[in-house]
Amino acid sequence: MAVVDFDNDDLELPKKFMNQAFRWGLPGYIEKSKSKGFYIWFFFEIDMIAWKAQRILLHLLQKISQPNTEVFPKQDYIDSSTSF
Repeated sequence: MAVVDFDNDDLELPKKFMNQAFRWGLPGYIEKSKSKGFYIWFFFEIDMIAWKAQRILLHLLQKISQPNTEVFPKQDYIDSSTSF
């Protein structure tokens, strides 16, 4: 699972991102944030390493000129020192 967090109430950016993701075969789901903006959720059918999901989504964000948009997970990996 990975999430892109658009902190703007303009739906055009998330729609533009979704179009780009769809071209790459990545179906996502848009959710309206409670405070402001939108989340786009991606659920992968295979085990996806966190850093790969990040890189893919960051690449797509660059394609729509939004490279500073927040992407989750933020960690590249989880090890024994990671707590929740």
